[in-house]
Amino acid sequence: MEQKTITVQILTGKGPAKTYTVPQQTKVSDLIATAVSDFGLPPGDSYTLTRQSNEEELSPERPLVSYHLADNEILVLTDVTGGA
Repeated sequence: MEQKTITVQILTGKGPAKTYTVPQQTKVSDLIATAVSDFGLPPGDSYTLTRQSNEEELSPERPLVSYHLADNEILVLTDVTGGA
């Protein structure tokens, strides 16, 4: 059985958006980890992924499919680590 995929764009405020096509069952936390690596962000920091359209924060443990994202939906990756 073929896995269905979803394409999303991730923005960080550091350079242009990156496009990811991943299986719909991919966990939000796995997508965050991939994006952190691709954008060269500090891997030890804490990040959130939110929908640009309505600012809904995606729970790390949930699969992407559970959010019924639109194809090519824009998500915003934010470093939420405390401190200066």
